[in-house]
Amino acid sequence: MALEGSKVRDVIELKIPSAPEYIRLARLTLAGIGSQLQLSFDEIEDLKIAVAEACTNALLYGSQNNRQEEIIIRYLIEDNKLTISVLDNGSGFDCSEIAVPNPEDLTPGGLGLFLIKALVDEVNILGCPERGTEVTMVKYLSEGRVNV
Repeated sequence: MALEGSKVRDVIELKIPSAPEYIRLARLTLAGIGSQLQLSFDEIEDLKIAVAEACTNALLYGSQNNRQEEIIIRYLIEDNKLTISVLDNGSGFDCSEIAVPNPEDLTPGGLGLFLIKALVDEVNILGCPERGTEVTMVKYLSEGRVNV
């Protein structure tokens, strides 16, 4: 689905403290970017939920030894897609260890990555032991939508 010859237009990097009250900054930044890219209200809302889930996972699982660390959110705007990466500096994890949730036995937590996968076009999770986790989400754009 990617278009040939994609060029990077902008990279916006946001560093927030690993605290719940700062996740709204990641969502607000995304809302502004989505508006500039002429995404629909529903597309922006879906992406805001996906980013919030990725940031919440980074907050919950990404701090080493319960130290307050930062979460880095990168928004990469290209001609044909918006790529959002959420990075933490926790202990990382093996993605193959994530079990598919049982809809008959849903409990709080554990649904974030599945929700993210349902809301964006592509998801890549890279967990590096002792170096953290990077969740990369891609939203493909239709031609002519990038005005930034």
